[in-house]
Amino acid sequence: MALLWATALPDYFDAAGGRTPNGDPIGNLWYTIACFVIAIATVLATFLVPQGKSHDEGTRPAVQPTATHTA
Repeated sequence: MALLWATALPDYFDAAGGRTPNGDPIGNLWYTIACFVIAIATVLATFLVPQGKSHDEGTRPAVQPTATHTA
């Protein structure tokens, strides 16, 4: 997405009346920036938020296994 927007920026800034010189409609730059910010924050959060305890960690099974071996 970043590569596509980077290559489209010259046409975006040359646009007049919401259309590029080729006649294509332009996108919303502020919406795109907001999407980038949210995407970057989400990816960073996956690496920076500390891992919590697992639900299985520190718990015992409800039924204790019984020995089935008989002598």
